[in-house]
Amino acid sequence: MTSACSEKVEVLDSPYRAEFDAALGRVTTDFERSVLGDGVITDAEYAEAQQRYVSCVEDQGYSLVVRASPNGDPIYEFDTGLPPDDSFEEARAAAFAAYDECGLVTIREIEPLKRAIEANPQNVDREQAIIDCLVDAEVAPRGSTVEDLGTYLSVDGTDAGDPLAARTDAIDECVSSAAQ
Repeated sequence: MTSACSEKVEVLDSPYRAEFDAALGRVTTDFERSVLGDGVITDAEYAEAQQRYVSCVEDQGYSLVVRASPNGDPIYEFDTGLPPDDSFEEARAAAFAAYDECGLVTIREIEPLKRAIEANPQNVDREQAIIDCLVDAEVAPRGSTVEDLGTYLSVDGTDAGDPLAARTDAIDECVSSAAQ
């Protein structure tokens, strides 16, 4: 599975260096170390991690299909291959143990880091970006902090004729832009 993002996500001198270092401290396989060690997760490496996950699960006798959601996030469809009956819960627990075990040595560290870099390439503190935007838009007073954020995000019930509508539009714009 590939994304619309560029083939390589460069992070050697980026805000994600600490996250890569932390992930490298937790991984247990040479494959994971090779993917994370250069500070770059390519689409090909990510696809290989997913394929290794599927293969590991299948090697343990279970089915796993990976497909993309409409926004590009992976959806993992698990199947124990067993009908629901008295032994179903036990079989289900064994299957999910296999999924967890396989994920631990294939995608557990790689996937969240890849997704985080794609969603927030500069590793910006989203809440701080929102409050900064609200201050710039004069919705929040100078000196507002992240702790004040709930005050501004709890505005609702406005409509086009309401004087708070422009404020609500500014809030929506700040939240949307911080997500990018």
